[in-house]
Amino acid sequence: MPHALRMCSGTRLAVAKAVIDTPDTVRLRPVATVLLVDDDPGVRFALTEVLADRGYRVITAGSGAQALTLLDGVDVVVTDLSMPGMDGLELVAQIRARMPGLPVILLTAHGSENMVRIASSRGACGCLSKPFDIDEIAQVVERALGRQHR
Repeated sequence: MPHALRMCSGTRLAVAKAVIDTPDTVRLRPVATVLLVDDDPGVRFALTEVLADRGYRVITAGSGAQALTLLDGVDVVVTDLSMPGMDGLELVAQIRARMPGLPVILLTAHGSENMVRIASSRGACGCLSKPFDIDEIAQVVERALGRQHR
């Protein structure tokens, strides 16, 4: 398992994972920060484990309002669609207004082509239906990060 290394990058402390390509080559890959938003603590726990096991730093929020206070330093947002108060679509709109380049992925228990179109029109870069495959969520997050860093 790769070891986490700390290195200074200007005034900001960045955490990087050592990735071993061959026995003679080691390169550093920055650790991306995922903001995970879901009102269900069980979903937050499970997704945190999945994403952390894949090397991501995970911050969690139980509501859209709380998520809006945690956006600084976040590389991608994964949010539930149906939440009390601010739903996922409203959260996407609020994030777009504050940080237009921040990728947002919606999770929904009621996935349909119509919902995907609506999510996309509001600025979401992905929409996954629950229950989802753990490899699928990791792939969608990785694609969203790749799109952001191009």
